[in-house]
Amino acid sequence: HRIHHVQLDLSQQPLSISLLQELVKRHLRCDLHELYHVHFSPCCKSYSTAQGKYNTRSYRTHNGEPNPKVGMVKGKRNEFMYQYAIMWDAIVAATLNTCVHLTRQHPDVLITAENPVGAWQLHPLVKQLQGSPEWRLLEVDYCKTTDADLDGGKVFTQKPTHVLAYGVRGSSFFQLP
Repeated sequence: HRIHHVQLDLSQQPLSISLLQELVKRHLRCDLHELYHVHFSPCCKSYSTAQGKYNTRSYRTHNGEPNPKVGMVKGKRNEFMYQYAIMWDAIVAATLNTCVHLTRQHPDVLITAENPVGAWQLHPLVKQLQGSPEWRLLEVDYCKTTDADLDGGKVFTQKPTHVLAYGVRGSSFFQLP
């Protein structure tokens, strides 16, 4: 009863503080200052390195930027894949900026954003936030299911994931498994 999942298409309407307030009022019947936790999990498709690191099948270059050679066939890139990566960079930036705005108004809220280890942590705003004292980039392995076809022909029982967190202690004892 205390957790509400809201799935949004943020490519059409970026998350703003006013949209967040509207969602909180509609789904939780409260105000922003009453929130305990906001979690954001962007689509990992364009940030993943599952298709191989930084090649023409990859959405991203080695530094995390959209790959201008993605899906290259006969000297022409796959424009959909390139624009998809650009779109997700914009969604991540808008959503994290809204979360930062929320923490400035309500510093007791817990914010978490997560994505499998790949190129997401190279997003400029993710890098900026993990460098500030209020935010931490944590890594956790949590996946009990495997598929040899999807895991490169070998069983890999972990899913290394980055969690960007605001509102957790900076102490060394706070580590994820």
